[in-house]
Amino acid sequence: MKRKNQNKHKRWLAFKAVSPFLNVVPVILLLFLPFVSTAQVTKIMGQVVDSRTREPIPFANIIINQSLQGTLTDFAGNYSLEISGSHGDSIRASLLGYEQVTKVFVPGKFQTINFELSFKDLDLPEVTIVYTGNPADAIIDSIIKNKVKNTFQSYETKQYDAYTKIQLDANNVTERIINRKIMKPFNFILDYVDTSTMTGKSYLPVMIAESNSVIYERKSPKAKKEIIMASKISGLETTNVSQFLGSMAQEVNIYDNHTEIVEKNFVSPIANSGHDYYKYYLVDSSFIKKRWCYHIMFKPKRKQELTYTGSLWVNDTSYAIIEVKMRIADDANINFINYMEVEQEYEWVDNRLWLKTKDKIAVDFNAIENAVKVIGIYGRKTVFQSNYKFDLPTHESVFKHPVDVISMKISFRRMKCIGIRSGRKICQLPKRVFIP
Repeated sequence: MKRKNQNKHKRWLAFKAVSPFLNVVPVILLLFLPFVSTAQVTKIMGQVVDSRTREPIPFANIIINQSLQGTLTDFAGNYSLEISGSHGDSIRASLLGYEQVTKVFVPGKFQTINFELSFKDLDLPEVTIVYTGNPADAIIDSIIKNKVKNTFQSYETKQYDAYTKIQLDANNVTERIINRKIMKPFNFILDYVDTSTMTGKSYLPVMIAESNSVIYERKSPKAKKEIIMASKISGLETTNVSQFLGSMAQEVNIYDNHTEIVEKNFVSPIANSGHDYYKYYLVDSSFIKKRWCYHIMFKPKRKQELTYTGSLWVNDTSYAIIEVKMRIADDANINFINYMEVEQEYEWVDNRLWLKTKDKIAVDFNAIENAVKVIGIYGRKTVFQSNYKFDLPTHESVFKHPVDVISMKISFRRMKCIGIRSGRKICQLPKRVFIP
């Protein structure tokens, strides 16, 4: 009886959190019709397993034929891809020792494509292998050794421009929900429901917030200030939405030993004590951004610890992080968060340092774990950082201001847009103003 009451209480919390969205779905759609993209996007997710044992196959190659797009399966044999434009109509899975399999997909739609790979007999010459240790461990040691050099330590001050986009979506918006009596006049909403390759859940936009800002950082004494030069919010604005926006303000610095998520400290995969928490695997090496890099995958050593699972690319000479994609471990216990994924990309700046230029966080909020019938919230925050400048004289009033974020209250209408890059507007900021 006690467990039954607890489940009822969780369902009530879930309904309370998302009930404001149920009555405004028609309004949401009208607000977001201008945001519907005309570009054809194909979303594919699935799993690769051994045809005989049915066990998942990690590190299998997933390639879109007639293109350079692809990925690797994770430790559970799962993969996901998003393809923009037309890049063939078939996808193949392969791994040394298995027969490769090719399947056809339908462009412009979300679909699940699973693979079963069969053993392939290989006639290889005899070789002698001498184990000298895990090469991935040695690379991780070098990353840790060079962390200070590869972070913001060689400059006194740093400033850069940041474009931030936060999108909140109502997920699990199914045909069953849309077919409710009150929603019958709006059945066409189903035409605008999308599906996430992160969770496989359907979602409908609720709110989009955009801002252009200038960020100032100082090494000693340590300080960071953000001045918002322009901002715009479209969609539903309620107290509930504001609460979720607060959760999306999360920043993850992979170079820190611990990253705080919802007041819990997660161990970074390159923490000084990382070997105590993670297993590392060297799975590939290739040119990334014109530099030779190693591809390392990692997973927790033990269950129910605050850790991540994912992969990273690291430069072979500076041992700086080039790309990282990771998610919180499946059995990490975080209230109301079913799934969280972090993607980051770095660029060579000032001919001496790799700095973050793209930071994406995606979170699946729901009061009920792994719920597929209860509406929850799917939040995404993407930050593009550019125009880095170092050791410039900065007005002291910037760091003396009592708040970390300063709003200049300038709308996007006052900005001059000069072009489009990667599907987003590139705008010139107004003249910067310092607040005493």
